[in-house]
Amino acid sequence: MINRRYAVKLILTVSSGLTLLSGKIGRGLQAVSRFVEKTVLPGDTDLSTLIYKNPATLDAGQLDTTPRGQFGVMGLSRHKVNLAAWFLRVSGETESTLKFSYNDILKLPSVERNTLLICYGYFAHNGLWKGISSASLLKQAGLKPGVTRVRFSGPRGIKKKSATYTLEEVMNNKVFLAYHLNGEALPESMGFPLRLVAEGHYGKYWIKYVDEIQLLA
Repeated sequence: MINRRYAVKLILTVSSGLTLLSGKIGRGLQAVSRFVEKTVLPGDTDLSTLIYKNPATLDAGQLDTTPRGQFGVMGLSRHKVNLAAWFLRVSGETESTLKFSYNDILKLPSVERNTLLICYGYFAHNGLWKGISSASLLKQAGLKPGVTRVRFSGPRGIKKKSATYTLEEVMNNKVFLAYHLNGEALPESMGFPLRLVAEGHYGKYWIKYVDEIQLLA
């Protein structure tokens, strides 16, 4: 008969093994998805048919742009920012810690991309997002050797959320910080003054009200 202590140990061992295996499978599928041929979406695609699709498998380059007034909103949507006191902090594995005001950011090299936003099971919208060139921003801070990931967080305080991406995605501007949507400044509900845009990732990872970037080894 198996005693209680042995049974508990066995359960913990199996559980730990399954967790590790699950993590490896998830990372493996994410790596494989980079090489899977994407489905090209026609410009007049009914976006409501995409709410259960994986954005990493879709080519949205031909999609029509969704009007700003039709964009859905999930998560935190009422967070007022005092621009006089607000700043974006870049820290972590950098040669120097940098702070940028909103006016500083508007003067930096920009990137503009049509990117599909899918909030799984709720809505899918395609926007023209304009914002900071991530590569330029991180180069100013100076990357230390060994940096592999970049974490975006905001807003400061108890409502803070974060998401972490590979350095490759950030340096290729697949992940960047937007301050405009369809040619106009982001509204408060969409994350003003800065919202993360992450091509190929679900909307839950598009952090709003970003005020901190951390470089990680």
